[in-house]
Amino acid sequence: MNGFGAPGTRVVNLVLMHADNLARLPERDESTPWGTGLTVAAFVAAVIGTAVVVLGLGVTRVNPAVAVVLNLVAVGGLAPTLLSWRRVPVRRWFALGAAVGVSVGWIVLAALAIRS
Repeated sequence: MNGFGAPGTRVVNLVLMHADNLARLPERDESTPWGTGLTVAAFVAAVIGTAVVVLGLGVTRVNPAVAVVLNLVAVGGLAPTLLSWRRVPVRRWFALGAAVGVSVGWIVLAALAIRS
């Protein structure tokens, strides 16, 4: 023997020591972070809503029909990604913000189109 015990004993002792430490870890908190999530969703909604309105107004000056078609194509391309993001814990807030942003952007565009 070389003073370290039987071969493999040290490894076994290390594994048992770490397993005992892992058993004492606190339970993981699985609650939904509403404050942070809604803040992220609001920021994403503001950015996307602003982009929809600004780009929509720019294209509307060229041709209103083209603006409607481009908005529908953009949302049609974005929808499958947002639907898949709904089930991922962090990305669901981005999906919520994008949906709200596009919806509010369309309402603002419609109101501006009726007004002018």
